[in-house]
Amino acid sequence: MINIIVMNNKRVKYDERGIVSIIVVLIFIIVIGLIVIGFGQVSRNQTGQTIDNQLSTSSYYAAQSGINNLLQSLLDPNFSITTNSDCSTGVNQFLSFNNNNSSSSKITCAKWSNTVSSLEYADVATDKSTIAYIPKSSLNLNLAPGGDTSYTLDIKWNGKGVNAIKSGCNSNNHFTSVSLHASNCLTPDLRIDISPDLDLAICNTRSCLNNNSKTIFALSAYSSNPSLITYSAALGNPNIVKGYSGSSKSDMELNITCQVILPCSYIKLRSIYGDSSVSISGTSSSGKTLSFRGDQAQIDVTAVTNGVARRVLAVADLSSSSPNNVSEFAIMSTKSICKVSQISNTNGDITGLVNNVSAADSNFYGDITACNTKNP
Repeated sequence: MINIIVMNNKRVKYDERGIVSIIVVLIFIIVIGLIVIGFGQVSRNQTGQTIDNQLSTSSYYAAQSGINNLLQSLLDPNFSITTNSDCSTGVNQFLSFNNNNSSSSKITCAKWSNTVSSLEYADVATDKSTIAYIPKSSLNLNLAPGGDTSYTLDIKWNGKGVNAIKSGCNSNNHFTSVSLHASNCLTPDLRIDISPDLDLAICNTRSCLNNNSKTIFALSAYSSNPSLITYSAALGNPNIVKGYSGSSKSDMELNITCQVILPCSYIKLRSIYGDSSVSISGTSSSGKTLSFRGDQAQIDVTAVTNGVARRVLAVADLSSSSPNNVSEFAIMSTKSICKVSQISNTNGDITGLVNNVSAADSNFYGDITACNTKNP
């Protein structure tokens, strides 16, 4: 017996909602994967950057150590290599550091010179003077021996911040009020005190020092040309002159001519109305560019730590130009000060006397000032 089964011809419908869900899930997985990969890449980059920063800091400190080491060497009068322009030769100064250094930092280049074409003072303040020492030797200034009889210093300065010169700023060669200067003369004024070198045979007395110590107040004002001052005993004291701002009306400039026989040895700089940076360069009477040897040094050191390099360039003082080496005033007070002293003409000893005039010996000469007990 044969059974015949007859099936109805009907279309079977499939439910596609599950496929859409799978696609959405796959998209979410891909997006989350990309986010994870992105975070991982960012994390690796940050880790690498942190390591690079650490290595860069190590290199920077190593280069700074090289700067300080060379500065101490240049301050040593027995150090003979005062100028070096070759990296490899300079590294020989740090063989001990490179060989014995427990870290991976190495100094790979070192160059220096105690002769510069301009003296740079980045922080000339209003409350502390900076002393620029100009070498008195013709050779130290790059002057032609027997040829150049004078040289001209070009002093430029600008404020540490906003610099501008407007109309009405020191137009009459007079100091302005603080408020007027703040609105019209944003570039500071500059006080310049010039003194000779008492080591010179031509000027080794107190009288010469008094006659040749001059004060110049250089005002921040627009002028068509830089003011030119000739330094000599005949120069008035003090002098008030205009600075020269040129077309920029920001950077100020003043020229001072000095004689080789009586050089401008010490120049005391002090800002008025605001801090400033000062640059001093110059030319000889024959037109040669001055070079200053023994006052400042340019030092260039490069250090490497695991392939990360840092280069440090520095201008360092080699003489008494540091403001910390020069007292502003011997005595400064808002009240009267009792000063009593005994000076012996036999041995030059100076002995302080306090309300004891009878202690003066028979060799005493000079005045004794009594103390005012009510206002000492």
